Amino acid sequence: MRDLEKSERARYRHPEYSDKQIDGLMRYFRFETYIELLDFMKKYKNEKINQLLLDQSH
Repeated sequence: MRDLEKSERARYRHPEYSDKQIDGLMRYFRFETYIELLDFMKKYKNEKINQLLLDQSH
């Protein structure tokens, strides 16, 4: 049982989120693959960075 838990925890190996959080995000946003979630997160992060840069320029 412990071996199964360890392999489940290390499934995605995301540096910021646990596998349980990743699974929850995928269900919440209705993504079918982890790649779709990663693409979404990259776009969101880039938009957030761009907005911060715009806010600082004014």
